[in-house]
Formats: sequence, structure tokens, C-alpha cells
Amino acid sequence: DGGALDEPATRARLERWLADALGADRVAIEAVELLAGGAIQQNLALALRVHGGPDTPGAPAAADGTALAAVLRRDAPATIRESRSRAQEHALLTAAHAAGVTVPRPLAFCTDPDVIGAPFSLVARVDGVGLGQKVVRDTALGGDREALVERLGAELAAIHRIDPDQPSLDFLEAPAGDPGAA
Repeated sequence: DGGALDEPATRARLERWLADALGADRVAIEAVELLAGGAIQQNLALALRVHGGPDTPGAPAAADGTALAAVLRRDAPATIRESRSRAQEHALLTAAHAAGVTVPRPLAFCTDPDVIGAPFSLVARVDGVGLGQKVVRDTALGGDREALVERLGAELAAIHRIDPDQPSLDFLEAPAGDPGAA
């Protein structure tokens, strides 16, 4: 259920916005699927066909356009006050991706509520499992426990390479006290 994206006028506005944001001549939304989970945000899987413009990394261009699997993230009707806004989340994701953290590639952020009724972010869709309890119990997902710990250590190291003083992260507050003190 794509909600407002099922309405032709909303879908057409989103397709025009996507074409502009992706630097394409035209973008067609081929399918919309509501993804499970997301208590404080709604995640919609989009199957896009991108015509013209720059090539999409990881997807060969074709005469009928380039296929792009993406996820549109917007606030759910119920939110948690302490949660980051979609704009802040997108800035954090962009910084994490630039630092080499394994996160979906950020594609664009829309502040204009007239496009689909609320601000939203767009990221490349990544196949996988994000349910922590399943990842740690199923060794087929990430290898044995030692490999999982090594991978988590590498991800934490990449997170620590993020410069919190960059202008796009000016909404972050300095931690209280000495984070190194026990």
C-alpha cells in the first residue's frame, strides 16, 4: 500500500521531483511496496525506471532506462519526540556513508511537503536482514560469531571516523562529561 503514492497526481509530482533530484530526463515509478517495520517512519520500496541523466552506480544503463531500487522514508503517523527528524537522519546517513559505514547509499532528500504531503528521504535499497536478534542467531547471515564480531568492530571504527563538527551535522550536541571516563 503506497498510500498517497497511489494517487496519480501525487505519483506524477514525485516522478517529476525524482527526475530533478537524480539529474534525469524522466523517472517512472514502476512499483511501490510498503515495507514491514518502521514504527517511527514509513518505508516504501520503490522500483524506479530512470531515463537519461547520469548512470546509476551498480545498474547498467539500458535503452528503456536504468532500473533503480530505492526506499522512500517518511515519518509515520505516530512518532517519538526524541527521534531524529528525517532531515537529520538523512544528514547522519550521508556522513556515515561517506565515512565507509555499511549503510544504504543516500540518494536525495525532499523538504517540500507539496510533493507527497511530508518531507522524505530517498536511499538505495539494499537487500539483507536488519533484525538484530535474527542476525546474531543465524550464522548463515554473517558467518560465525568471530566473523560477526570482526565485522561489527570494523563498522564501529568507520563510525568513529565521522567528523561530528561538519556543518551538515550542526544539530548534534556535544556529549555531556568525558565520554572516556568510566
